[in-house]
Amino acid sequence: MPATKKRSVAKDRSTLVYCIVRETEHARTGAVGERSYIGMTHQFATRLRQHNGEIKKGARSTRRAAGTPPWEPLFLVTGFPARKNASQLEDVMHTTVKPPHAYRHHRNPFAGRSGAGRAWQLFWALQREQLSPKAPPTRTLPLTVHWRLAEHLEAARAACPVPWPARVKHARLRPDQLPDQRITRIDLVSDSDDATEVLAA
Repeated sequence: MPATKKRSVAKDRSTLVYCIVRETEHARTGAVGERSYIGMTHQFATRLRQHNGEIKKGARSTRRAAGTPPWEPLFLVTGFPARKNASQLEDVMHTTVKPPHAYRHHRNPFAGRSGAGRAWQLFWALQREQLSPKAPPTRTLPLTVHWRLAEHLEAARAACPVPWPARVKHARLRPDQLPDQRITRIDLVSDSDDATEVLAA
């Protein structure tokens, strides 16, 4: 296989879907709220720095203004066999994902936590048989959801009304390993086996 094609395949398989959140304040009332954003990339550390205005490029609509709280990861989803599969999840997350009628009144296990709505949305998105009509069965995707906060990880593992798909695993994204101005990669460490996966930026 030509070197360029090998690089393309590696880039394709390293694509992840991410959710970032940041605190907001209403200009007139001073009320504190929260904004979230769903995206897809194969260079998360670089992408987060773009969102936070540390480096150029990236969408202006999500670029943090000076003096405002920074964007922080809520979760990263890795393990997609191909970039198109990551794109399928991103597309679903950009729509309104609601629980099935039988679970419509079930309490969100992430309630009271940062990004509760997005975490609940991810759970139900991955309960779909397929992410799109041409997507493989969701249960066959070997995904890992990396949570920044331990409380989200605990809720994901213990408090959801039905099990996550069998091949979906959960891991902790440690705060001390978040990207900053000096870091060009992040380590995702599994709570279960301490195995480390490096995503190059």
